[in-house]
Amino acid sequence: MQITNVRDGSLSVSWITDSPSTGHVNFGPTTALGSTAYDDRGDATVDDTHHVTLSGLSPETLYYFDVISGSTVDDNGGSHYTVTTGPTLGLPPSDTVYGQVFLADGVTPAEGAVVYITLQDADGQGSSGQAAPMSALVKSGGWWTVNLGNSRTASLTSYFSYSSSGDSVAIEAQGAAQGAANETVDTSADTPAASMTLSSTSTCCDYDFVENGIIDVADIMKVASCWKRTDPECAPYDIDGDDDIDIVDIMKVAACWQVTCE
Repeated sequence: MQITNVRDGSLSVSWITDSPSTGHVNFGPTTALGSTAYDDRGDATVDDTHHVTLSGLSPETLYYFDVISGSTVDDNGGSHYTVTTGPTLGLPPSDTVYGQVFLADGVTPAEGAVVYITLQDADGQGSSGQAAPMSALVKSGGWWTVNLGNSRTASLTSYFSYSSSGDSVAIEAQGAAQGAANETVDTSADTPAASMTLSSTSTCCDYDFVENGIIDVADIMKVASCWKRTDPECAPYDIDGDDDIDIVDIMKVAACWQVTCE
């Protein structure tokens, strides 16, 4: 489950399931919850990818939520999940970026896949580190689009300042059983970004580092534990082969979240 697009009055919750099901989120400013948001494609949507937008929220407010897939309720072990909205900012800059995602055949649009987009500082100018993550559903024709100008800093207190050339955009596509894909492009080459083709789940299973039959937080933590290390012990976690264990490697594993492996 991932939380993205956190702003002052809205945010997105996305997740994948082992089999197609409906999906919705129950949420509210107290543990009583009280409100419901359905899949962005409609409340009758049945899929193994789920992307739900919570709207009408109050700025700088803690919200509790549960994730419901079919008849299965994930309430974080009875504690509910939590997220805090950001403050209200001025109008964001307009910088529409987009791209296409295809299934493994390279031809069929991967409609319904979820794309995760994260701005990263690569030129030492503007905001440092990386922005809070954004996401979008892949629509008809395999297209996805976001306003990159909406990216906020990790603290959510300001818009992420980036260069039109020289910074990086990490893009991850999650198609659940259809596979996953990722790429990192320069901000000068994000409109359109190079098309992506989902890899089969067998590729995802290469990331089952703890060998428990599922891609989960333990596998992500394995990669994260080697952050910026170059010793031989960490070599298996340099997934993109750039001799640097960084957010791209972590997101490659995260894009395969909950994929099961035999």
